[in-house]
Amino acid sequence: MQDLSFKQVNQEFVFRGYTFSVAIYTFRNVYTLSPECTEITIKDGLLTAECNGLLWAGGQEKVEGHCSLQAIGTDRGIRVKINAKMSCSVEVIRRVKLTVRNMPRGRIINSIDVCRNAIPDSGLVINYPEGWRECGTPLIIMREGENHCFFRSLDNIVREKAFIFVPEDQEHTSVELIHEELAVNFSSSIQVPEWEIGCCEKPEDIY
Repeated sequence: MQDLSFKQVNQEFVFRGYTFSVAIYTFRNVYTLSPECTEITIKDGLLTAECNGLLWAGGQEKVEGHCSLQAIGTDRGIRVKINAKMSCSVEVIRRVKLTVRNMPRGRIINSIDVCRNAIPDSGLVINYPEGWRECGTPLIIMREGENHCFFRSLDNIVREKAFIFVPEDQEHTSVELIHEELAVNFSSSIQVPEWEIGCCEKPEDIY
């Protein structure tokens, strides 16, 4: 968990009651999507976005790059797919972060280490694959009252993920979903497997 000393300028998307944004991490910098360069279309239960300009240094600097995003509505929430590419071929993309804001601040119910169930004011980081203590499969379930929110990657191979919970207040938290590419596949472009975010009454429905 790394908090920046300045507020980033970033394009936010609102779809099916979820508010989310994207950040792209290279070995040089972290980039966000320029709102001025982003075109958004919502039609037939599908949000599509194309961004042809990235920002860094809190929006003070610009760089050429592209990010496309698709979010599709489901019975339980949304699925989000992200593709990104840096125009400079020497800029290697290491990871991509999807941040979902204003989620209920509940208790994690499927962490292997039961001491990590509550979300402290300082935040919580859960890593995958970490089958001994944290997360044996890329799925986190959070109970809030009678409902359950879940966050999972639909990746079909084992690649590093991180689930980071950053409290906004006593009732809400931001959830950062981070996908990291395999080192042998590092390049200036990346295709992020779908993230699924949603809510249901019973955790058995998620499993």
